[in-house]
Amino acid sequence: MGDRHAGLFFGIIATASALYAPPPRCARAPSVRAAGDWAEAKAASALDASKRVVMKFGGSSLRDAERIANVAELVAKHVREGYTPAVVVSAMGKTTNGLEKAGALALVDGRVRVDEIRQLHLETLDALALPAKTGYAVRQLLRELESLLDGVSMVRELTPRTKDLLVSFGERLSCRILAAQLDQAHGIKAVPVDSWSLGVRT
Repeated sequence: MGDRHAGLFFGIIATASALYAPPPRCARAPSVRAAGDWAEAKAASALDASKRVVMKFGGSSLRDAERIANVAELVAKHVREGYTPAVVVSAMGKTTNGLEKAGALALVDGRVRVDEIRQLHLETLDALALPAKTGYAVRQLLRELESLLDGVSMVRELTPRTKDLLVSFGERLSCRILAAQLDQAHGIKAVPVDSWSLGVRT
């Protein structure tokens, strides 16, 4: 589930995977008032569908606070133009590589170290001045990450399924930060969602 799978599993999306940026009210299709409005409603629905776009951002586009702010501005621009963006995000920078290294360290040496990953995400929170609730969510994920690595270090086993869970923390962290930036800087109520809560499985 790392960067190579990020487009399928984590992101910003209307009904699937991590952040949904709703369109302005004026962009919504009109309601059907009578059977005679069927053709008009169908045309409006087709127009609405044409405004749905998928925006995918890789790790280099999200590597620091400045890049995340730029991505949020680009998403907001599409929303202002009436689009409904489904935004799929990778982990920040080299986070996926760091998670893989942390897993190997826990497996081989029995040590748990996520200092660089923690520093990157907490510094980004501070640089963007994101709200306390986002900080809590990010710190909670970091604690869950450490708990997972603790388990790996104790049993000295890292199965493919556990490795998928391990590297998923990168996208889960980045999508929460980007969602908060969209809300704080642009007033867009983007909602981060983990893909498995929507029934997406590998």
